[in-house]
Amino acid sequence: MSIPEYTWPNRTKINPEKSVLEQQQETIENLMSVNSQQSIKIRNLEMELESKEMDLQMSSGYCNLMQEEYNKLEVENERLNRELKRCQEGKAKKETTKTTNYSIPEHYRTSPAIQPIETSDPFQAACNLHQQNFSRYRLFFAKYNLRCYLFDPEGEKVLPQMVMNAKNPCNFYQNQRSIIRKYRTWTDLTEEEKGPWKEDWMKMKRLQNEQIRMGWCQYRTPPVTPEDKKRLKRNMNFS
Repeated sequence: MSIPEYTWPNRTKINPEKSVLEQQQETIENLMSVNSQQSIKIRNLEMELESKEMDLQMSSGYCNLMQEEYNKLEVENERLNRELKRCQEGKAKKETTKTTNYSIPEHYRTSPAIQPIETSDPFQAACNLHQQNFSRYRLFFAKYNLRCYLFDPEGEKVLPQMVMNAKNPCNFYQNQRSIIRKYRTWTDLTEEEKGPWKEDWMKMKRLQNEQIRMGWCQYRTPPVTPEDKKRLKRNMNFS
């Protein structure tokens, strides 16, 4: 009759048929296996802890960097505020100087004031006003050929004169590039190169709008081609 196996309280199965030495050896191997598993778990926990420490260090470094950037922005903001205050004070001083009475030099006193020449010819009157009000733009006029955009005192003696409408800086550049020997297209220019053209286009449009308001010039309407007439007639027939 065989003796049945039984279980100890630590749930380690003991075979009575094995010798005590073998049972001890088996117990030691089980403990070593458990110890190895525990070591692996501990190592995993240590690696996870090291990873979290590295993340914490990186976060701390990022916070320090952001704090430095914030301090720089604070310094720059203070500098800009000082500059703005200085500009406002300078503007206030200029306005005060304008309202202050001061002595006019003798050569300025004797200089006659520019008076418009009275004439019954509207075109001549426009030329006189152009000489008085737009002479300060002579360097700008010499830089480009703006006769197709602005009033031309040497052009056709009619009012208003027909001018072109440059709707954007690209149109202005395409019209003027052959004059100043710029043979690249607008899309080939860099943003830095487009900047001065945009500024000059805005200046030209400001002068053009002022002259249109004064009745010196108006936009030239495109001629009606035979194709346009046929298209207009066709639309009238369908209506």
